[in-house]
Amino acid sequence: RPQEAASFFRIAAKRVALLEAHVAAGGAGGQSSAVAMAQVSESLIGPLLELGHNDEAKQLLLRPRPKAAGPRHSLDEAVHDENLAAVLQASGQIQEAEVLTRKALSSLEAAFPASARDTRPAGARARLAQLLHVQGRSSEGETLLRAALRSYE
Repeated sequence: RPQEAASFFRIAAKRVALLEAHVAAGGAGGQSSAVAMAQVSESLIGPLLELGHNDEAKQLLLRPRPKAAGPRHSLDEAVHDENLAAVLQASGQIQEAEVLTRKALSSLEAAFPASARDTRPAGARARLAQLLHVQGRSSEGETLLRAALRSYE
C-alpha cells in the first residue's frame, strides 16, 4: 500500500500548489489561507520522506514560501530545517545535514525545555547522533543519543 500512499501525497501536493497559486492571486482567504496552505504543504514532507520519495520532499522544501504567508514561525522553521536535513542526509550531504540539524535542535530545545516533556528535541538529537557517527565522531554522537533516549523515559 505504500504505492497508494505515495500517489495520494503526490496528488495532495499538486492540489496544495494550485490552492497556493489561487490565494496568491488574491483568491479566498488572504493571509490566513496562505499560512494554512503553507502549513499543509510542509505537512506532506514527512510522509514523503518516510515513503522514500526524497526528491519530491526536497522540491517541496525548497519551494519559496508564498509571500502572503509571511515568514515562518520559529518552530515551523525548526521543523523545515530538520526535514531538509533528512533529505540532505539521504543524498549523502552529511555535513550540510549536520549544520541544519544543529540549528533545528537549538530551536527545538528553546521551544521545548526538558520540563515540557516533548520528544521533538530528542528526535533531533538522535538524528544528530547518527550524522556524527557516520562522520566517525561516535563518542560525541553517543552522548547525544544517550540524552535523546533519556527523553523517552
